[in-house]
Amino acid sequence: ITGKTIEATDFFACTMGPGSFTGSRIGAATIKGLAIATGKRVVGLSTLEALAANMGVYSANVRPMLDAQKGQVYTALYAIKADAPPEIIGEEVLADLGSLLANLEEDTVFLGSGALKYADLIKKALPGASIAPPYCCYIRAGVVGTLGIGKFQNGEILDAATFTPRYLRLSDAESKTKKFNKSYLCI
Repeated sequence: ITGKTIEATDFFACTMGPGSFTGSRIGAATIKGLAIATGKRVVGLSTLEALAANMGVYSANVRPMLDAQKGQVYTALYAIKADAPPEIIGEEVLADLGSLLANLEEDTVFLGSGALKYADLIKKALPGASIAPPYCCYIRAGVVGTLGIGKFQNGEILDAATFTPRYLRLSDAESKTKKFNKSYLCI
């Protein structure tokens, strides 16, 4: 579409998670394959950071929320400042929605798949909260690229052969295996 070749690419940027296990693995495998095959470098960033950046310059705090199923969300709080990437306040967490909402007091804008899915619950628990419009609630390749440029210029390069997605909980298969291994002793 752009008429550019892969040789014109300086690096690849991708989100590292949190997010869907399958989606994160497919994305990481694709980027690894491209980087190793071409000798290009890789930068990674948080999925939540990429969502927060969708809000542009904004006066309130931004809380991206990804639906983690089971009544849980992946979330973090970000401050948005002019000419700077989103700045995380605290850390990324996997949270039960009810507990999370019961402990929030800040004036914030919620966005992401979790915010869309749980918009009614958010508004009920925090009447002053805002839900971003749907077009701000999904990862944008242009945002990932723009944030990736900053990380690339700062030398935040990943090892293409060894980087892995970042998960905030075990997958269902890993949970079942761990449970099985603790429950039975095989001789």
